[in-house]
Amino acid sequence: MTNSGEKLMPIPPVPVQPRTIRPQSKTRAPGNGPGRFPNNRRGGNNQGKGGGGSGRSNQRRNQASDQYNKYLNLAKDATAAGDYIAAETYNQHADHYYRVMNPVPTA
Repeated sequence: MTNSGEKLMPIPPVPVQPRTIRPQSKTRAPGNGPGRFPNNRRGGNNQGKGGGGSGRSNQRRNQASDQYNKYLNLAKDATAAGDYIAAETYNQHADHYYRVMNPVPTA
């Protein structure tokens, strides 16, 4: 309290705007079928995958050596740009994939 005898005015409450709720649309996006993830119900459709299966048989996707080279190049680019924090982060990622490629033999 103040010593001068002044009375403090209470702070008036802030008016709150009521939330408006948008009505849900009755139509679905084309091709979505009966639910949000229609392909999970009946085993999925293999359109455009060339013979069924998982579609990954002939692809070399996200191998450790590819990821190692990717993060090593990103680290070099970040160092050249002067961003040493990002370079250290990319070097740590590259180190992880290096260890995945070359595991330490257990005794």
